[in-house]
Amino acid sequence: MAEKLVSFPKLNGSNYDNWSFRMKLLLTKEGNWIAVAGTKPEPVTEVWKLKDEQALASIGLAVEDNQLIHIRKAKSAAEAWKALENFHVKRTLTTMVSVMRKICSLRLEKHGDMEAHVSKLAELFEKLHNLQPGKILDDEWLVAILFSSLPEEYETLVTALEARPEEDLTLDMVKGKLIDEWHKKKQRNGDEDDSEAVLYADSKTETDRCFFCKKLGHQKANCEKFRVWRAAKESVSVTKQPKAGTKQPKVVTKQHKANNVSQRNEDHSRSLLVAAIKRKNCGY
Repeated sequence: MAEKLVSFPKLNGSNYDNWSFRMKLLLTKEGNWIAVAGTKPEPVTEVWKLKDEQALASIGLAVEDNQLIHIRKAKSAAEAWKALENFHVKRTLTTMVSVMRKICSLRLEKHGDMEAHVSKLAELFEKLHNLQPGKILDDEWLVAILFSSLPEEYETLVTALEARPEEDLTLDMVKGKLIDEWHKKKQRNGDEDDSEAVLYADSKTETDRCFFCKKLGHQKANCEKFRVWRAAKESVSVTKQPKAGTKQPKVVTKQHKANNVSQRNEDHSRSLLVAAIKRKNCGY
């Protein structure tokens, strides 16, 4: 029956904080939390023994297999609970510094999810509180950390809240105000997007009519149908083939012209040489 009631994730190596809270609620619901947190009676009554056995069984059924090693030797629910707490909650200076660094480095991005941000900070605050049992973290200090993690778009609200009396600035009140403001910003941003869409639709006048496809919203230069038509037209090569028997025009290049000039000069030189030889032979 206990296993059926465990509807939350079993204990693993990273979820002890949430698991321990839910497990306490479950044992309380079953009426067996007293076996973990209460004082064992002397002599032990049958009622106490039954509650202790049921609480130990519930704890064992709510952990992953790799966590059973910590509670195998436990003789009571209180021993099992303490063993798991000692393993997962290391109350050392190193652990506290690590949690504090996470708290101080957490920042909400512009237009970020305020609900998720506040929940994450609250989780880290709770973890820090568990590392210092018996010590209560001051709300004023927690509120200051929350304010310092916000982007500039919340500066006006932060300034207004800081003007209130310090006794009014509880963490719960501030979280509520910030989440309300986030919802309002989301609503305003949604309305602005709708307005821009309407203005864009209204701006489609006759000046935006395409002269090719006759539709509104674009001009001919940006018309997809015109681009397709033009591409198809340019891909067709129009060439004229010569008729059969037609003499092809002779193509004369610069090289041909140069060769002709050189040949004429050579012929002229040869003629002059022949003429000179004849004159000499004739006695001229």
